[in-house]
Amino acid sequence: MQKPDAVRDLYINPIAAKAERGQPFAKGSVLVMAIYNARKNTEETFEKGTDGNLVKGELAKVFVMQKGPEWGKGAPENLENGDWIYSAFKPNGERLDVNYTPCRSCHLPLGESKDYVHRYDEYFEKRMH
Repeated sequence: MQKPDAVRDLYINPIAAKAERGQPFAKGSVLVMAIYNARKNTEETFEKGTDGNLVKGELAKVFVMQKGPEWGKGAPENLENGDWIYSAFKPNGERLDVNYTPCRSCHLPLGESKDYVHRYDEYFEKRMH
């Protein structure tokens, strides 16, 4: 998944991989998004690979969504994303001090039908092939 200045790699754990389309991810599911700065060339423009996509540079940060029993209860009621919680880390594994309100606000409109997960439909479509 690409942004204008970054490359995002998405990973899921084996528990999440067992999810079925139309069903929520199980408790114990972990979704990881590794965000890399896009590499720049000598002209300071973003480098693209032969596939036309940005080339990964340095790892910038890692965001994690994890689902557990009643974990979402600690979120403000108007921002509950089911039982998902969020974490963010530096490349060295040190936890980042992040306000997760924007994360929750961005995932909230996806609702229960997508289990608050971006690219929910795309994941299941690709998994079928």
